[in-house]
Amino acid sequence: MTSRNIQLPHDWRARAHQQEFMNHMFEGGNFPERKRAMPVWHRRAGKDSCALNTLAVASQMRVGTYWHLLPTLNQGRKVVWNGVDGIGRRMIYQGFPKELVTSANESEMLLKLQNDSVYQVVGSDNYDALVGTNPLGVVFSEWALADPSAWNFIRPILAENGGFAIFITTPRGKNHAYQMYKMACGSPGWFTSLKTVRDTFREDGTPIISPEIIEAERLEGVPDEVIEQEYYCSWEGINHGSIYGRQLNALAETNQLAFEPDLSQLVFTAWDIGRRDATAIWFYQIVRDEIHIIDYTEGTGGDVDTWLEELEKYPYIFGTPALPHDAAAKTFATKYSPQERFVAAKLNPYIVPGTSVSQGINAARAILPLVYFNIASPAVCKGLEHLMEYMYDYDEKLKTFALTPRHDHHSHCADAFRMLALSQAVIEIMSRAKRVKIARGPTYIQTPLGRALNLENLFKDRESQSLYRRV
Repeated sequence: MTSRNIQLPHDWRARAHQQEFMNHMFEGGNFPERKRAMPVWHRRAGKDSCALNTLAVASQMRVGTYWHLLPTLNQGRKVVWNGVDGIGRRMIYQGFPKELVTSANESEMLLKLQNDSVYQVVGSDNYDALVGTNPLGVVFSEWALADPSAWNFIRPILAENGGFAIFITTPRGKNHAYQMYKMACGSPGWFTSLKTVRDTFREDGTPIISPEIIEAERLEGVPDEVIEQEYYCSWEGINHGSIYGRQLNALAETNQLAFEPDLSQLVFTAWDIGRRDATAIWFYQIVRDEIHIIDYTEGTGGDVDTWLEELEKYPYIFGTPALPHDAAAKTFATKYSPQERFVAAKLNPYIVPGTSVSQGINAARAILPLVYFNIASPAVCKGLEHLMEYMYDYDEKLKTFALTPRHDHHSHCADAFRMLALSQAVIEIMSRAKRVKIARGPTYIQTPLGRALNLENLFKDRESQSLYRRV
């Protein structure tokens, strides 16, 4: 389209896979009437560049606010706001030529345009700070890494004002992005596109990413599972760098089951109490020497008293809650510590001693063979997804993972799980379990959940006695 004698997209030519997407969004040359799109494209396929130009064109068709959301604000600044394209131009001024811009706010990453539209780069990690705005078009970049709660916040706004949402991503395992893609493929109102390096080409017909580039990365030590994920859009496998992913995948068949919890038994809770961000709570029962995860919840806002009131809505008989060590501390903003609020609610908590995050992670890994997740509960499945996506940060320059986990929307759930692993009830289980081990193998569980008690298994148990040793 033309705006003030400037042709949009400006000095940018869509490649075939990008043009297919643009044709869908601007069918008939109008403001997007098709409101949902999910291009799943390989790394360096031009996802953000295409999305940026889509927002630029839409901003001149209908005056309004347009958001470009990255998983974090810092990523937004690095990838889009300060991003440079292949010929050295700042991406934002390729998409929005300076002739269309009246002002640029560098700190807020916001462009005000001549026609009163606004383009802003924001982070899905602080979407609730944007309350009061009314976006017409939203791009969720790297959706597989973003906080899915951001979509729950934005969806009603777009439904009311007739706006559109675009979800661009490369796969990161079978998480919320995978579930959305499966849903979108079966929905006529959605545009979906999955493009691997075999499907995308430059204007001269050569691949955007050649086999030689991929082979060079493989020789440099990039794992095959990462290459399959990044360049061939594989949903299989785990997110490289996942802290618990491999172990959870290995235990999926035996430890992730649908079962009915016994509500006559005590239910313990493990907490990560958020002051300025999310609170997360795991609900679990101790059955013999097993840990049965029966529920999970999380949310932002609300103090300890609010969450204790929320607890009363559950049909459980509560046992000892496990709280982080700082729950014993008061703040200037509160008269009572979280520990004191629990005691007042007649829930005498166990305060987990202060330990390093790495020690807590090791404790969590140690208990996973004893943990059974009730996947009949959608809430438990959500918690499992958080644990799968809990990752170490990756240093692109050093090509190594950091020693500390990434702090994102998965962290609160994982922190609460560390409290579970270090809770008094679980420590007692682990101390008992250490008495009997299979030689060179995992902790032996006498009667795993769902394991049939029959003659065949009894004979197997008898034959396995020779494997036991005292420790």
